[in-house]
Amino acid sequence: MMIARATRRVGQVRTFMKDFGPNTVNEQQRFFQKGSTPYLRGDVDPTYLRKASDKPLVGGFLVVAAGGWVFAGVSFYKMFNDIKN
Repeated sequence: MMIARATRRVGQVRTFMKDFGPNTVNEQQRFFQKGSTPYLRGDVDPTYLRKASDKPLVGGFLVVAAGGWVFAGVSFYKMFNDIKN
């Protein structure tokens, strides 16, 4: 009995890979590397902010980062001058 159950389990093929659709990596590489040469990448030819959806994301990040710096600056000022709230 136990041997039969184990044999049935061995026959099952389990895969953790899901079907995510067609592979579009090459198309995305062509889009982001458009107009660049192997020697003009990085700071000379940035690949960030190429899509329209990247700009609001980076803008939101910069707003949060600037708010953090302002908050830290105010907190340090209060701490150094011994100001309570």
